[in-house]
Amino acid sequence: MVTFFDWGEYAIWHLQPRVRVSMDGRRETVYSEQRIALNKAIVNGTAEGLRTLAAWRPEYVWLPATSVAAKNWLAGNGYRLDTETSRSFIAVRDDVPGLVPAGASAVNRPCFPE
Repeated sequence: MVTFFDWGEYAIWHLQPRVRVSMDGRRETVYSEQRIALNKAIVNGTAEGLRTLAAWRPEYVWLPATSVAAKNWLAGNGYRLDTETSRSFIAVRDDVPGLVPAGASAVNRPCFPE
């Protein structure tokens, strides 16, 4: 899952071991400057960030609602929106099932940060 660093630990807590994350709150101690820059480029929807998404082809992408360029790119490149709130969205690659956190049902799944 490509995610915003603020939410990586939340995703690990609720979705591990099924899902690995691209970034979490340990960013300054675990990730290289290059990896942090790539993550920011994805969140900002820059050309480099969109090329990175294309190369990585992650199953899931969870980004802030302000990541409009990335969301639009995902929608046009084999992803569907699985969840969207006022604060974030989750895009799911078309060839994988939706994302349901452990312990939740598809009908009553918790919403990620709103």
